[in-house]
Amino acid sequence: MPNHEELSPNSTPGVGLCPFCGQDKISYNHRFKSWECNYCERTFPTPSYGPGGPIKTENNQLPDKQGLRICPKCWHKSLYYNPKTNLYECLNNSCKKRLTENELHNIPKTGILKRLHNRLRKPLRVSAWRIQHWLKSIFWMLVRLVLFFTVCSLITLVLVGVSDTIHTQPINFIEVLLSVIAFIGIPYTLSQTFKKRINLITSVMTVLATIILMAFSWSYLQIQSPTDVKDRIEKLFASNPEFHQTINSLVKTAELNLSEISNNIGDTFNETIDNLLNTNYVMIGNAYVVGGDGNPIILDNNPAATDPTWDELISFLLKDNTDKQTYIPNLFVCADFAEMLHNNAEQAGIKAAYVCIELGYPSVAGHALNAFQTTDRGLVYIDCTAPIGPGPLNGDTIVILEVGRNYIPSSIFPEDYWEIDWENMGIVKVIDCVQW
Repeated sequence: MPNHEELSPNSTPGVGLCPFCGQDKISYNHRFKSWECNYCERTFPTPSYGPGGPIKTENNQLPDKQGLRICPKCWHKSLYYNPKTNLYECLNNSCKKRLTENELHNIPKTGILKRLHNRLRKPLRVSAWRIQHWLKSIFWMLVRLVLFFTVCSLITLVLVGVSDTIHTQPINFIEVLLSVIAFIGIPYTLSQTFKKRINLITSVMTVLATIILMAFSWSYLQIQSPTDVKDRIEKLFASNPEFHQTINSLVKTAELNLSEISNNIGDTFNETIDNLLNTNYVMIGNAYVVGGDGNPIILDNNPAATDPTWDELISFLLKDNTDKQTYIPNLFVCADFAEMLHNNAEQAGIKAAYVCIELGYPSVAGHALNAFQTTDRGLVYIDCTAPIGPGPLNGDTIVILEVGRNYIPSSIFPEDYWEIDWENMGIVKVIDCVQW
């Protein structure tokens, strides 16, 4: 292995060098706890320092290198002591000066003073991005200032409106409306003012809306000058009997209005509760049955309705036009057909039921129909849902409803060229509800 003197005989003693190539481009690998050369890419346990080893002070101790020092070349506080190379290295990318301990302490004072003098003589350089940053800060400060004056204007408008409302009889509702609008705008404008990031478009729209409101209020409230505004505000806070009398009358009027409103609200609430309790919704468990438009199915029951005979039921179905309605998906479906037939039958004095079922293959869907308890033929199930495609003119059908049996409607009023039995809609899996 070559020694320090053979590789670089004129170099400064005490500088760590690669023992293989003699270059000073070495670094310490903390992971493997070994030194490596960045030039020849070889590793070694310790660098070559030459005769005498690393430089030490008179007390045989390494000098104090804690913290950064001022670089004598660039005059930045960026001079860092690298214990791996025993050199002072400048961290400034434009300088990168490297000094030994002796070179750092042997720099003449005149050189340092000269460099300081040259640095002070340099003109102050301000970058374009910094000027742009300052201009933006000033601009947004002005925007906040404008919003603050907007808040002050709205507060003034509220005070003037309240003053005119109190001292003017009868009360002008337009003045009250203007004051209320200005009062609502105060917290909104304040929130815009103290936001961390202001939206310029929102701020401009807020200021424009306030200017329009102020212009309208200025003309409507007949404000002649700023002195007039001052007089009205002072009149608002002035202590006189008329002011207290007006306040008392307003409080009494408000109490009467609140009592009337509370009574009306109570009556409306009770009426709504009664309507909800008396409304006959179709329920499956805890869920409401809804029609094609998403509204709940509501049954109108007739307390005077009775069970019909089969002939009476046939006569009613022949006159009823429920089956003449058009089947419209997501608007008027089987649930709506069953609701319409039920309510028409109850109005005609015939007691009817609303039936919900679940069908299996091939439909795999829910379905709704009606039930009637006839006095001579017992319980019969009627389905008046119109066919989606072509079909008979009369869509009134009767169904034998049993769990596990195919759901096949049969026409009550057969027509030529059409079969009595309709297509199989699926196997009846569950009868969810039968609600009278």
